[in-house]
Amino acid sequence: MLTPSRHKTLFARGESDANLRKHYFEDTSSMDQLLYMIFCIGEKGRICLNDNDWIDPDDISIDNFSRIYAILNTALKTADKGSPYRRERMAEFISENKRFADAFLSEKKAVLNKYNNLGSEERKKINLYYLAILHTINSNQYKNKSIFVSTSQNIEVAEHFEQDLMFIGWVPKSYSLSYIAFKKNNNFTSICDSVGLPKVNIPVYPEQAEISVRYGILPHFLIGVKVKNVFYVNPAIYETMELFSKCTSIKQMRQLRTDIIKNGLMVDQT
Repeated sequence: MLTPSRHKTLFARGESDANLRKHYFEDTSSMDQLLYMIFCIGEKGRICLNDNDWIDPDDISIDNFSRIYAILNTALKTADKGSPYRRERMAEFISENKRFADAFLSEKKAVLNKYNNLGSEERKKINLYYLAILHTINSNQYKNKSIFVSTSQNIEVAEHFEQDLMFIGWVPKSYSLSYIAFKKNNNFTSICDSVGLPKVNIPVYPEQAEISVRYGILPHFLIGVKVKNVFYVNPAIYETMELFSKCTSIKQMRQLRTDIIKNGLMVDQT
């Protein structure tokens, strides 16, 4: 049902059982209980699990954007930190995005002035865009404060990061402010182009085909979970599919299909 639709982007995410137990605040030692929690709650971002200070992308003040600028500035200045692999990739990232790097290393006043000329909705998008860049750079100063959960459009990449299990799901394209897919960022980069703000042409890890999902993954958009060689289907799919039996025309079925893709499955979270 999802494959031919243009209204969605499919994703995969590798995760560990230990992390999920922390997310759900209880012992999920049995597979049944773990799956129950996954298909009731989904996957949370780190900011839902601790009291760390974090940057709110909906805060459109200049002070808040100055914080984003400062952390990006530090991330670029410390590009030579970390593993040899990360240092190499960060050097390539700076080289391939020289305009972006120069702006966040030495042009604070100019960048803030351009941001100041944006409207409120445009500022929110710019905040999300630069915070997503910080998330993919994964700087030590920001990773525990990130508002995003990492997923990939490439299932092989997700399998590489998989520790115990792998989520498979989708994000509706109509939820454009809920995720950023680095393959296509027109919704965000067009604002950069309009006022001359710097943008990233090539992400730091382009092969990861990253989709940064805001705050977490809702169970309404989970197809299922792969654990080793077993795939567990989201039970909400069966209840939702029963709605098709009530349709009286092909037109109704097509509309229902679109509604499910855009708004998700029927999930009881009581």
